[in-house]
Amino acid sequence: MRRSLEMDQQRIALQREAMEIEYRAQQAEMKFAEEQARREEEERRARRAEEKRHREEEERRKAEEALAREHALLRTVIDALPHSIYVKDREIRYLLANKAWFEHLNLPDTEPIEGRLARDFFPPEVAEALDEEDRAVVENGQVVVRPMNYLALSYDHRIID
Repeated sequence: MRRSLEMDQQRIALQREAMEIEYRAQQAEMKFAEEQARREEEERRARRAEEKRHREEEERRKAEEALAREHALLRTVIDALPHSIYVKDREIRYLLANKAWFEHLNLPDTEPIEGRLARDFFPPEVAEALDEEDRAVVENGQVVVRPMNYLALSYDHRIID
């Protein structure tokens, strides 16, 4: 009987050991599955992030192309007008001018204009008057339309319509 009891205890110990091994194996499988699921989720997130970045780049490229088309259209329209047109920034520096503006000043339309001031093209008293008017536009937003002979009266050696 003693022997039977020892054998029962050994069998129980072996079963317990087998159960522990099986439990550890299940835990390892679960850990492996969780790790694999985590990696897959990270890969999905990385793919989504890459897709989002790609979409954003594509949208930016399309927006830049649309802006370039609009800029080209604006240039075409203002260059086709017979009236002098120019654009200045808030610091009263020229950003662009149309062909008529260059022609009225007897300048080649390839003359660099961006960032330049009225004093770069006109005598001091004319430049000062132009800057004063342009400052008023910047400060209160009211557009000023000058008669075509305005520059001719104030600076008579330039050819003006």
